[in-house]
Amino acid sequence: MGTLEVLNKVGKGWKVGNFMESYFCLMPVSMKQRPVVDRLVLLLSTAKAVASAISDNAIEENESLDQEALLMFSRDLNSIKHHLHTAYDVPVEEA
Repeated sequence: MGTLEVLNKVGKGWKVGNFMESYFCLMPVSMKQRPVVDRLVLLLSTAKAVASAISDNAIEENESLDQEALLMFSRDLNSIKHHLHTAYDVPVEEA
């Protein structure tokens, strides 16, 4: 399946109990979480490709990434990690 076909099917998940299977991520997520999780999966995929390009460019140019830029990216990544851990740590109430 090509990228365009996948993008055209965004939002066409299938119901599994009280959760929806996401088209981009195979983890079960709630219906409310599905569109934002799908978006995060796409953004992270794009970010990984851009980071790879930055790495390739640094190697080709034989010039390292500025330390301040690295620190800024690291802080942003840690912030994302913190938010995801917060979502994971929410206590689940038994019905």
